[in-house]
Amino acid sequence: MKEAIIFFTRVPLPGKTKTRLLTDFSPQEAARIHKIILTSIFNNILSVDRDIFVYINPMEESEVLKELLNWDRFYPQIGENLNEKMQNAIFEVLDRGYERVILLGSDLIGVTEDYLQKAFDILDTKDIVIGPSEDGGYCLIGMKKKIFCVFDEEKSSHSKVLENLISRIDNDNLSYELLEEIYDVDLTSDFNRVTGNTNKDIDEFERIIRSEYERK
Repeated sequence: MKEAIIFFTRVPLPGKTKTRLLTDFSPQEAARIHKIILTSIFNNILSVDRDIFVYINPMEESEVLKELLNWDRFYPQIGENLNEKMQNAIFEVLDRGYERVILLGSDLIGVTEDYLQKAFDILDTKDIVIGPSEDGGYCLIGMKKKIFCVFDEEKSSHSKVLENLISRIDNDNLSYELLEEIYDVDLTSDFNRVTGNTNKDIDEFERIIRSEYERK
């Protein structure tokens, strides 16, 4: 069975990524924080042994990720908004003949090898798998065929995103299952949650990410 993981990420450029951390971190530090999480997730993706498609923005900065990930195959995120970009990526990979496709972001705490494997296991019996995030949205979506209702949300940054998604899925009589809820690092409070203190020590943050969340 052909299965694929779409890794959806912004290129971690100083001043362009994790901008809500800039109240307490420099642009270079915020970019480093993103790089730490991004590379940890990517290493876990590699361990799951599925085909990988890395969709990035902006495409013209792909050399940054090429060096960071030791990876050289990238695809552009195409669309007017996040939902359109995600839909285009998933449908494009499905059109390549893949029977199960999951898509996830690059700034998440809790994307372990087991988490990714469970997402594919859920698709054994369900139409859709969803990874909920603590802010009321979702950070992973997976399916076996093109399902348009998943992406019929005008905005992607409000507390009812997951609730609205489930309502649309139910209205279309589709089955789904939720993974465990995880969170992303958008704010300094999220950073502090990882380290367990308010020291803003990025070296400590990296040690924890590598030791607790990354496959050895």
